[in-house]
Amino acid sequence: MNGPSQPLDAYQLVASLTGHRVDFVVIGGVALQAHGHVRTTVDLDVVAAWTPENVRRLAGALRELEAKPRGVDATYSASTSATRSRSTTAGTS
Repeated sequence: MNGPSQPLDAYQLVASLTGHRVDFVVIGGVALQAHGHVRTTVDLDVVAAWTPENVRRLAGALRELEAKPRGVDATYSASTSATRSRSTTAGTS
């Protein structure tokens, strides 16, 4: 790591994702809170649809926030992943 990260601003993250028209859902502690379960959390977990166009929109939102990817291969193509996902699930019913 290159230094301390900035604190999460969940509202700014959601605003950027919606502003870039990213197809996503909120999961984890915040989702539980939205359904009335009392739970302390310090992060916001989201899952974005894994389509090439949506991943491009997600990348734009993350660039806007100056987010620093961790634990991902930046050269890994969303279209390759989507193709692999379809091929591995096609035979399972």
